[in-house]
Amino acid sequence: MRNKSDVIRLIIADLEEAFRRDLRKLLTFQSGFDIVSEACDASIAATLATRFKPDVLLLGFNLPGRNEMPGLLEMNGNLAAVPTVVLLPTAEREQLLQAFRLGARGIISKSSPSEELRQGIRVVADGHYWFDNDCATILLDTLRELLSISKNGARVLKDYGLTAQESNIIAKVAGGHTNKEISRECAISERTVKQHLTNIFTKVGVSSRLELALLAVKNGSPRNGESAAARNSH
Repeated sequence: MRNKSDVIRLIIADLEEAFRRDLRKLLTFQSGFDIVSEACDASIAATLATRFKPDVLLLGFNLPGRNEMPGLLEMNGNLAAVPTVVLLPTAEREQLLQAFRLGARGIISKSSPSEELRQGIRVVADGHYWFDNDCATILLDTLRELLSISKNGARVLKDYGLTAQESNIIAKVAGGHTNKEISRECAISERTVKQHLTNIFTKVGVSSRLELALLAVKNGSPRNGESAAARNSH
């Protein structure tokens, strides 16, 4: 875990030189950010990411190539090692979901307020997910659709060694149930629900209900999923 005083080392990869310049000014205006390099295409970004090992890669959607997020497709092998924030021209569903499936830890529209961008970078550098409001809304709407798949046809969340009870609780959390509701429906105490959630978070490597729901989007919904978005922090 980073210390709050640590400078966040960044690489900016975007086709537009003017945008890279403005972004560099925006981030270096405040202390805490260090732009170690820049790139105008995906292959250069991949090389620089391997060389400099930045804390966060800021990756523009518009890098050269075919019109299907070529930058992320080419960078895909490196995204696991380098936390990546994708910068979208607008919060469009297809582009957003493609970025998330390919491993982006953060997705932010270029029109988002500057402070939201800075905060998102900090959160991703700390190992968490960050999406601006429009992007989060689209992702949660998609989650609703995934969780509305019939019981028999539902995909199963990747095996993390979860017990049947834990899988059931994941489905209820993703369905928007509170701890009190889960306690009543599972006939267990709220304290036991909280302990199960703590165990689940540890097993799957998340720190909140929202991250758990987003993991379900990426890897497939849990058994017995229900058709509502996750809500309420743990």
